[in-house]
Amino acid sequence: CLRSGDVAARFGGEEFVLIFPHTVTELVIRILQRISTSFCTACMDELRPTFSAGVTEFSNKNIAKISVD
Repeated sequence: CLRSGDVAARFGGEEFVLIFPHTVTELVIRILQRISTSFCTACMDELRPTFSAGVTEFSNKNIAKISVD
């Protein structure tokens, strides 16, 4: 369900991080809905999976103001 420039990585346990470079939030939401449908359909016979996602947008416009301690 991901495009060639997107990144998927396991974050820990059952958590994953998906990165969608140069993509507007509305499109990310549609992609996540497609992933959720595919995931639940693929597992339907064996399990009753759940899928939840949070979306945040990062812009490099304000990167100079970010501090990492």
